Amino acid sequence: MSRALASTHRPTPVELRLVVVDGHGEAHDVSVEAASDLRTRDLLAAIGRELGLDSSTATVDGERLQDDVPVSELGLRWGDEVRLGAAPGGSTPHVADLVVDGGPEAGRRIPLAAGTYTVGRDADVSIDDPSLSGHHIVLTIERDGTAIVADAGSRNGTLLDGMPLTPGDAVALEGRLVRAGRSLLGVTAPERV
Repeated sequence: MSRALASTHRPTPVELRLVVVDGHGEAHDVSVEAASDLRTRDLLAAIGRELGLDSSTATVDGERLQDDVPVSELGLRWGDEVRLGAAPGGSTPHVADLVVDGGPEAGRRIPLAAGTYTVGRDADVSIDDPSLSGHHIVLTIERDGTAIVADAGSRNGTLLDGMPLTPGDAVALEGRLVRAGRSLLGVTAPERV
């Protein structure tokens, strides 16, 4: 004799604490509890409604989130920074480009809004260079595009114009290049298309 049993499977809840950065560079601490099978687009829509943000664009570490996958497959961790939405008028306040002038990713341009970013192998701005620390430098972009850099206590150090930066000392880039690992980095005005 066989019996049909009703499934009592309930998706395991996913609990996260995220930092959601809006199109103006303002950070919002968000606590999330969602079913593990909830689609990312639905989670982003809920966060967007709560914060009054456009949820159609979301990135983590410069990579766009796949909105058609379950939340449990995103690999998000507690404390991850999610950039969500655009500034009013539909445009992201892109005030500067981080340019990789030399090294493994030479030629790459990364658009940045005003704010403070860690740059490294496993940072807000991720650069594929094995000689970079996970969080190699801290880069602050002001609303006028001014760039300020500091070594984040990197293992291999940071050079500005060939001179070592003391960890924690913030210095204006003023068009100069930074050597971090094997990468040569600069900040320029945004490239307009």
